[in-house]
Amino acid sequence: MRQTKNIILAAIAGAAFAALTACIIIDKNTVEYVADNTTVEETTETTKPQREVEKTAIIGISSKDGDYLGHAEGDYYVIDYCGLDDETITVPDKIEGLPVKKIGKLGFARRFCKKIILPDSVEEIGERAFINCELLESITLGKGLKKIGPEALKSCHALKEAAFPDGMSEIANNVFSENEELTRIIIPGKDTKIGDLLDVSTCGKAVLMTSAGSQADKTAREKKLPVQNE
Repeated sequence: MRQTKNIILAAIAGAAFAALTACIIIDKNTVEYVADNTTVEETTETTKPQREVEKTAIIGISSKDGDYLGHAEGDYYVIDYCGLDDETITVPDKIEGLPVKKIGKLGFARRFCKKIILPDSVEEIGERAFINCELLESITLGKGLKKIGPEALKSCHALKEAAFPDGMSEIANNVFSENEELTRIIIPGKDTKIGDLLDVSTCGKAVLMTSAGSQADKTAREKKLPVQNE
């Protein structure tokens, strides 16, 4: 009887020890898991923008014309519009005394506005700057514009017309794709270099309007883009 009792007590003690060991292991694993998460989190993509922000010294500016993020590169570089999606967004020509000369990559992407007005001070529009502005019907491109990057106005499904200023130097590839309502792209300059700016399969109504014999006219005809001389 005593021997049986001792066996039972030994079994209970063994089970208790095993349970305690399991708890210790679980606690250890939990601590290691949290530590691993911390390590991973420090190197994930979600934390990279913060480090990049620190490197580029991005400044938030709030003005009567809206809220922007940007940084100075001699002149003022507007990286992102972060204000409300008003029906009309009018970009100022200066912010804190510095001229706005460039709209950055993805600067106005996915905005639910119907009209955007850029000042004459803007000389360059970056890659995908206005991509997926699905409600955008009208964009005013200032007189100082020289370059517009790839896919800058892609997937602007409601956009009806784009009129570039005289003096444009370069219009990149795929600026217009998936713009089903686009009817006219006006390029008045003689020496404007253009890429495959018009996706015929998704812009079936669009026609490029330019002067006969201009660089844009020659390139459009070479690429078999729909063109009409003014």
